Amino acid sequence: MTTIAKCTNCDSAFKVKDHLVGKAVRCPRCGEAFRVETSGRATKSTAKTTSVAEKNLAERKKQEPSVDPLLVEPSTELASSEGFFDTHEDVDAIYAATVVSAKQKKRQRQLIFMIASSSVAAILLIVGTVVAFQYVYDNADIPLELNIPVNIDVSKLEGNWRPSSDPQWGYTVRMPGEPEISTDDDKVRTLKLRDPQFGTMTLELRKEAHPEWNEFLAKVDRDEVFQGVPAANVMKISSEVTYHTDSVAVHRYILVSKDSRLTKNVAVVHKFSVEGTTITAMWSGKRDRIRSPEVLYFFSSLEILGDKYITH
Repeated sequence: MTTIAKCTNCDSAFKVKDHLVGKAVRCPRCGEAFRVETSGRATKSTAKTTSVAEKNLAERKKQEPSVDPLLVEPSTELASSEGFFDTHEDVDAIYAATVVSAKQKKRQRQLIFMIASSSVAAILLIVGTVVAFQYVYDNADIPLELNIPVNIDVSKLEGNWRPSSDPQWGYTVRMPGEPEISTDDDKVRTLKLRDPQFGTMTLELRKEAHPEWNEFLAKVDRDEVFQGVPAANVMKISSEVTYHTDSVAVHRYILVSKDSRLTKNVAVVHKFSVEGTTITAMWSGKRDRIRSPEVLYFFSSLEILGDKYITH
């Protein structure tokens, strides 16, 4: 059953269910609050009164729940040009459903925010971890321990190792293949072997004296260290060690890529000066080959004027 309610402010009439009789509602057209009466007449709920009856009515109004018909979708059919609304819907149920829907939407927004925040935090954690590992990887020193030749079982070495020597230059070295030999005006002799398995092995002798290298605290110039190193422009010094053999100081440098994400190549460079000759013994290749017996044997097999210098 329905009752006709008429707004006291704009005189708009609309239907409400019987259980709303005597309760305060809000006009869906003008928004004014009023109380529905059985006779179809209405009184303003906000009007001020000094009578006892009106005070009691106001007290009952405070105790009774107020509903807002603005939450109700009015019927699209108009009974007359006076603005008659047919509201058969239960405004209490619609209000309750609206509250539940609003709570669900709020929980959905909170869930989306939590998922987005967790995703951003996870991405930042992953990026931070990668950057930290990259920093440690790029800045870590890579020690290279060279064994004495007698401790290397030559029969177990991979490749076809053969000696290469020249009495005029006074060197003897072993490589896993036939190296390319070049000479520049009898001032520079270079032996180079490029092998996809073992890397690149290089021996350079220059008729150039560097007696200052043999001083106890001597350092080799950076340009000298990087001379002849493949892709030297993207390499940096990871570690350096100087050790003395009799009166000769051997300077050993290990070079790595500035950005190891681009390449895993490394280089080991030995520099020393003997009786007016500057010697460079260098290997470059993949990082996982740096401690291989083949690399160690190449360095330890080097003899200059019958003496071994790179033995540890």
